[in-house]
Amino acid sequence: MKRFVIAIAGFFCFMSSWQIYAANEVQVISNPLSDTRTLSADKLKRIYTMKLKIWPNGMPVKVFALPSSNQIHQTFVKELLNSNTYQLDRVWNRLAFSGRGSSPIVVGNIEELLQKVQTTPGAIGYVPVGTRMQKVLPIQVSQ
Repeated sequence: MKRFVIAIAGFFCFMSSWQIYAANEVQVISNPLSDTRTLSADKLKRIYTMKLKIWPNGMPVKVFALPSSNQIHQTFVKELLNSNTYQLDRVWNRLAFSGRGSSPIVVGNIEELLQKVQTTPGAIGYVPVGTRMQKVLPIQVSQ
């Protein structure tokens, strides 16, 4: 019984250290030159599967992402792209290794992603809601 109580206590301590994000806690952002304020969930998925390569204003889309192990990335993929990181990684790897396309630019952390979106024309990315954002456009994703 004592082991069980210790195991349960350890489990709750471990789980309380995780940060779990929901779809309403991830904000899609773009460089202001994309001039896009709304995207359908389908178009967002097409952008992140590298099928939609041009913004409505004709500017090329430059896709930025966090590492697959990042909790924000996992939530973004699950909640906004309605997929999982394994499937998305397979799509990106297939494009890169077949020579038919390129995968997104994966950056190390949220600050780097934000900086890249701010300074790269046509860039798109995502950050946790509440992230201080300057020089980027928040994008509303509609279902």
